[in-house]
Amino acid sequence: MIFCSLFNYIFATTIIFGSFANANYDYNCAWRHTDVKDGDDITEIAHHKYQMLEECVYYKISSEANKDQGRGNSIITLPPTRVSGETLEVEIQQVGFRQIVMNEMFKTMNLNGFILLSWKDRRFKWTQADYKLDEIRLKSSSRLWIPDINTEKSQNTAQSSDYIVYKDIKARNTGNITTRMEYKVEAECDTDYSDFPDDKKHCCFSLKSSMYPTYIRYTILHKILDLSMLKSNWHVSQGETHVVKDEHNPKTESIQVCLHVKRRAPILRIELVLPMVISGLIVILSPFFGKIEVQLYVKLFALLLQFLSFQFLSQKTPSFGFDETVPRLYVFYTFTIIITFLSIILNLVASALNRFPRQFPPPHRLTLFANLFNSIAYCSAADYADDTNLEKASSSKDYSSSWGQIYVALNNIFSMAVLVIYVIGIICIAF
Repeated sequence: MIFCSLFNYIFATTIIFGSFANANYDYNCAWRHTDVKDGDDITEIAHHKYQMLEECVYYKISSEANKDQGRGNSIITLPPTRVSGETLEVEIQQVGFRQIVMNEMFKTMNLNGFILLSWKDRRFKWTQADYKLDEIRLKSSSRLWIPDINTEKSQNTAQSSDYIVYKDIKARNTGNITTRMEYKVEAECDTDYSDFPDDKKHCCFSLKSSMYPTYIRYTILHKILDLSMLKSNWHVSQGETHVVKDEHNPKTESIQVCLHVKRRAPILRIELVLPMVISGLIVILSPFFGKIEVQLYVKLFALLLQFLSFQFLSQKTPSFGFDETVPRLYVFYTFTIIITFLSIILNLVASALNRFPRQFPPPHRLTLFANLFNSIAYCSAADYADDTNLEKASSSKDYSSSWGQIYVALNNIFSMAVLVIYVIGIICIAF
């Protein structure tokens, strides 16, 4: 009996105090008529009262929505529809990026950014003069119905790393809802390696609703992406946002965001291009070094430098290759090596002809032309003659030195032709 009496006492006390607490809680914020005068700045009141006023507005519109739609928590679980066939217009106010991380192995791009969304919810309406507020803040997305916009990968894949969070949710007394959708998505990329190491990538990802695919319509207000907060070593050359209709169901829409990015690696490009350019210049300027044999040694040194540069390039090449694309840098390397081989072969032919003894003199005009060309084009004429040929010419009637001038002139002419071919080839490769 004692325990029963004690239990009844505690139960009765709890009911009394609970009823007293409920009776004293002001769900309608009646104090707003006395504490806030007409013309006062509502933001100047105490912070806890401002938050209480927002809660009163929320409970008012939530109660009215429950009565209107005939279900509890309808403002959270149900969309703001009235009749069948009705659609909801979601405005894409801005799409921005904060971080770009490239996965070279899987050819994907991890994107961190935000999307500013806005739509109309007829249930969020109240009189500003009555509650002194024209806007309320909602701390969580679980306190209202929000379009279930997600990536296709998160809807179709169980192990997707994509996620979406709604922040900074605000509702105005006109029914306009605004929010900032923070996202982290993994976009598929098509890579163009033709400008390696400054390769280009075209990456896209899509967002759509899974529960209301035909109910939600999208309107893009600003197609230009916001890149002011982007931190990455990739340069975004072009970005666009557009609405895509489903081929099988035209009533279904999705948001597609695409980026055209280019790697910014000027130091690496200099490291890869400069040694090959120097070796190419050495090959082109080799006639200024004098004798054909000296030119041959210079070109062999340039060829060694080119092979070392090619080895360094292979170390910087991605381990997974370039698919079917041949980068222009590789074409430039190959073209320079071919030109060097061709120039070395011409030097070998000229050197072999120069060692062959000649017992009859060359045509006088040809000799004059060769001497004039060598002296004008390469600022030298006598230095090209071989010492052995000079000794033979002084001891006997050997005209090898005269023929040597002609061979040197031919070698110089071919060198100039190789120079022209090399310059034209470089221009074609670059552009």
